[in-house]
Amino acid sequence: MGWLECDFEVELGARTLRCAMVASAPCVALTGASGSGKSSIVRAMVAPHAPLSGFLRVNGQLWHDAHMMLPAHERGAGWVPQHSLLMPHLDARQNLLFGPRAQAEHLEQVARALELEGLLERRVRHLSGGERQRVALGRALLSGAQALFLDEPFAALDGVLRERVAAFVGQWCAQHAVPCLLVSHGAREVSALAGQVFCVRGEGVEEEEEGGHQKASNEAKYPV
Repeated sequence: MGWLECDFEVELGARTLRCAMVASAPCVALTGASGSGKSSIVRAMVAPHAPLSGFLRVNGQLWHDAHMMLPAHERGAGWVPQHSLLMPHLDARQNLLFGPRAQAEHLEQVARALELEGLLERRVRHLSGGERQRVALGRALLSGAQALFLDEPFAALDGVLRERVAAFVGQWCAQHAVPCLLVSHGAREVSALAGQVFCVRGEGVEEEEEGGHQKASNEAKYPV
């Protein structure tokens, strides 16, 4: 049994990709070549537009099977897509606290850790790509999510900042007992955060073994 269990298919143009996973580590990485279908898998999990074949269960709750599909807004998923999808008419603070379960009591901590303290009053159009990504990540952390689904959340960050933000995400998830599915090409983040690694290959998803993409044990690998 794992916090994420699934076996479903995603249509990718002429391809059909099967995603069968049992994720038991608190943080799980999904890797694979560009265009392999990683983002499509995550999108199908958190924001489906139509019922999918197969099933998806998160934290013991059935999100969909052949007979039902839980609406996206009831899934309690904190999602950071590759394109941040911020609300352009709101400032950074309002975006961070967007959502019915936003945890305003943690805003100062998250803004400080993501180095957003001096940007809270700025509208989205005045934020750089890296700043927008950090706002989107902070919004997911503050959303009161039951699970996080992070699609290349550090891609627009460089150097030391990237490492600090990744470490904070790991610490946050550990402290708040929030499991995480991380899509990343960054070997360092995958190695530091993920206790299990799955890879999209061909028409399916395979769990990496020791000596592959450096699969760790099934225990937490969050940095502390």
